[in-house]
Amino acid sequence: MRKINKSYKAFLISLLTSFFFLGLQAQTQQSIITIKTHSFKVDGRVYIRWVFGNAKEWRLANQKGVIIERSEDGSDNYQKLNPVPLKPITEQAALKYGKKSRVYALYSIINKKPDNTKLKEIEADEQTYPLFLILTLFDAINPIVSASGFIDSTIDPAKAYTYRISIADVSLQNQKTITTSVSKNNSIHSSMPDIQAKFGDKKVELLWDIKKVMEEYPAVILERSIDSISFKQVSNIPLLSSLVNSNAETIDTTQQIMTYNDEELQNRVKYYYRIRGINIFGLYSQPSNVVSGECLPDFKTLPRIISVDTLASRFLVTWQLVDSLKSLVKKYELWSSETADDSLFTRVSDVVFENAGDKFQFAFKYAAKETNYFKIKAILKKDNSVVESLPYLYQLIDSIPPAIPQGLQGSIDSVGNVRLKWTQNSEEDIKGYKVYKSTTASKDAFTAITGQPIFENTFSEKVEVKQLNRNIYYRITALDNKYNESILSDFILIIRPDVIPPSAPILKDIQGQNNDKSVRIRWSKSVSKDVKFYSIYRKNSVDSSSTSWQEIGIADKGDTIYVDNAITAFTSYYYKIQAIDSSNLKSNFSKSLEFVAPKQPVKVRTITNLNSYVSRDKKYIELNWNVPNPDILEIVIYRVENRQEDQIVLLATVPASVKIYDDENIKENTLYTYYLKPVFKNGKSAEFVKIDVVY
Repeated sequence: MRKINKSYKAFLISLLTSFFFLGLQAQTQQSIITIKTHSFKVDGRVYIRWVFGNAKEWRLANQKGVIIERSEDGSDNYQKLNPVPLKPITEQAALKYGKKSRVYALYSIINKKPDNTKLKEIEADEQTYPLFLILTLFDAINPIVSASGFIDSTIDPAKAYTYRISIADVSLQNQKTITTSVSKNNSIHSSMPDIQAKFGDKKVELLWDIKKVMEEYPAVILERSIDSISFKQVSNIPLLSSLVNSNAETIDTTQQIMTYNDEELQNRVKYYYRIRGINIFGLYSQPSNVVSGECLPDFKTLPRIISVDTLASRFLVTWQLVDSLKSLVKKYELWSSETADDSLFTRVSDVVFENAGDKFQFAFKYAAKETNYFKIKAILKKDNSVVESLPYLYQLIDSIPPAIPQGLQGSIDSVGNVRLKWTQNSEEDIKGYKVYKSTTASKDAFTAITGQPIFENTFSEKVEVKQLNRNIYYRITALDNKYNESILSDFILIIRPDVIPPSAPILKDIQGQNNDKSVRIRWSKSVSKDVKFYSIYRKNSVDSSSTSWQEIGIADKGDTIYVDNAITAFTSYYYKIQAIDSSNLKSNFSKSLEFVAPKQPVKVRTITNLNSYVSRDKKYIELNWNVPNPDILEIVIYRVENRQEDQIVLLATVPASVKIYDDENIKENTLYTYYLKPVFKNGKSAEFVKIDVVY
């Protein structure tokens, strides 16, 4: 079992209590027992968790047991789900998990009861209860075995339910039970928020917005991979969704943006990251999106040219370098150009410099032009990579830049030919124009697409029309003979013709409805923003012809469900779906899914070797069995006393991996009949297997 440090324990205590909106210490002075519940529905089962106001109430519940009641569709008529009060696991059952397991640790905490005559032990027990809650958080079996959680597998998916938890043999008037409800739909998120990454020098900062899912996932784990396939957990402990974590912090309380700094990484190695949520029942969410990138050396600030001066018919360049990085540079080179265009710079010389304090200086001969741009390039020792300064402008004669070009117009044809024209500038020293382009209207986003100035007041180019972003923005500047450049003109927007079909929707599932008299088709929307509607297609599953597909209906762009009411009983079908956009372009078909019509139920016996063992010394009946069928999810156990079949009671629901159940709530001279019902992963169940035991 992983050790939990003190600060992390404190975070988890706050997390659990705030998650249930119940303060532990605030309840210690109240005489009314307070129980707060939380629930969620996943794939036909309801998961329920509860906490008590303080350790004393928790101890009482462990002693007397917990009753779980359920009402349907808002009714006040509650029905018991467990006539036998739910109590924590026994030592004998806990030992089956091993003494080093969390289950046995929970048993040890539950049975380490305080002496109620000693104040120090009572106060210490108030800290024991939060520790107990911590141990139940990250493994799905722990809430079940510790009687702090329950899984209801007997629900009708078409109904909504309300659950009430109470302590057995205690008047409801002395208990304040805050109920919990689930709707007809699943109540757990299927995906995590998108994760973003900022890669630096041997480190990466990961960011995600947890606000939308933090109430369902109190913690997340960060996973890393170097091959995009095998992911491993980065932090030893999960990261809390609503609190400051070790090495992680909330930087925006309105958005709940969480960050985590993963450090001591290798530069120039590609890393992949994703996150997964953990809910209060220890269930993991689907992974988030995957982000990737490489860590690179941080040389953004070097070198920087401070000045270029003339000295006795020579030029003198002065530059700076961060002290901590000087030892990483093998040599420097000086480069020059008449323009700031990177492609036109030529090497002047290797640099033999003089170190003047925190600055470097290099004197050189140079045939100056009217406009001169200089760069210092640093060649690094490690891998001969090059880091260069920003261009530094030196002009022999200053000049005023031209006026801003006016009258920019443009057009695009169906194959992507763009044509621009504008009004010719009136200055006599106009050398030409530069054209800038961007995919957004932001002024800082524009980049030059013409290296040398163009002399005419027109420009044409061909662009790719098959782009998701159809917007292209253009601006121009004017340059004079000294390469003084005007301010950017106003932009014009050119919109590419729509030639990209929408992305295909994803068909998620096909389910029979209304006693399989109709079929519900459910899909995920196309990610394309210009979808107008969806077309739904169907064919008989026994017909292999590709021409037998028929369009059976259309759905609005906002829909994700379509119900086919025109099916034939006991007939199986294939379905597929297609998106159509505002330009009537059609996406590829989704992957087809089959609806398998119901057949005559087949009785399947899936529990073998059901045996019993009676311990009269320790007063319990042990049932043991085998489950050879891997498709079984869980076993539901019922019991009848003395053949009174109308008084059958639900004892427990256990995972298929559990092969033993101990019944300790028994009476002498009684005939017990136990019924075991297997429940499959698809939600269906097989016939009962029963055994008689006389105690």
